[in-house]
Amino acid sequence: MENRKRAEQRLKDVSELWVNREFDKLGMPYSSSGRVGYRTKRSMTSADGTIEVDVDSAKERMCMFSPELGERALILYAFDHLFLDSLNNCWQRSLGHGLEKYHCVLTARIDKLWDKKDTLLVGGDSTLCVPRNLLGTYYLDDLYLIEAKAYLKAPSFVVCVDWRRLDILNSIIIGLLLSGGLVYILNSNKKGGYETRDGDDFIYQISGDSYQIGKAVFEEKTGTFTCLDYSSVYSPQPHKLLIAFVQAPQHFLSNEDIAGICSWSVDDAGINERRRSAIKLLRKQLQSGESHVYVEHVKEKNGYRMFVANE
Repeated sequence: MENRKRAEQRLKDVSELWVNREFDKLGMPYSSSGRVGYRTKRSMTSADGTIEVDVDSAKERMCMFSPELGERALILYAFDHLFLDSLNNCWQRSLGHGLEKYHCVLTARIDKLWDKKDTLLVGGDSTLCVPRNLLGTYYLDDLYLIEAKAYLKAPSFVVCVDWRRLDILNSIIIGLLLSGGLVYILNSNKKGGYETRDGDDFIYQISGDSYQIGKAVFEEKTGTFTCLDYSSVYSPQPHKLLIAFVQAPQHFLSNEDIAGICSWSVDDAGINERRRSAIKLLRKQLQSGESHVYVEHVKEKNGYRMFVANE
């Protein structure tokens, strides 16, 4: 917990320095209309018009910067849409003195008031953006248009442990013996079942209609599947199946579930062939762009399951 607080403070410190430095690089004349004092509204005028928001006390507590610095951050975004990578690199370099083995990621969702569309930016390795790594949620600007999330992944136990300590080695030996006994008992009583893969940690909802699936992002409303530099729009049937898989418990759909999603009757002639064709088409689209997202047949449960393969 202490290390997470230190990492968060370093993020705030380095972000303030970064915004001032990058803004100075623009070399543009700048003056603020004044953000000090009590105000009930804030506004910004650009070539596209004026954006005005109510000052929200709850959101104010989530702001990363002072109002004037937040105004500069919004201007920076307007000039450089890839700014999140640079900021995350600065944060990563600042993680020294006990935090060297930690890995950080920043994401930012841009409000539709600014971009007229739902925009998600990622700085760093997106596979680390899982709920257990979430450090905090912040606003980078004073109009609450850039909502950022910071993720911090702690180093593994193997990296941190001093293996020269005898007490640690003795504890490991005892733990291995106990674990071996437990595994033997469980295997002896095992009656079969389906094993969950580690890749399931990489399928989760990142907003109301957006899902992170491994390294890919799926937009439910538009049917857009984006992985790295590849993007495609799914046709209606694969679109409906993918939505159902990401929302289903353990990402599993039975044969009956698939029939209902595709509006088939379970008594239809040739339904098995139609189901196999639908899954084959979904698999083909998922593999575009090297997403490492797979749909496998679970024979013993009469259905299919989607997962992200360990690379």
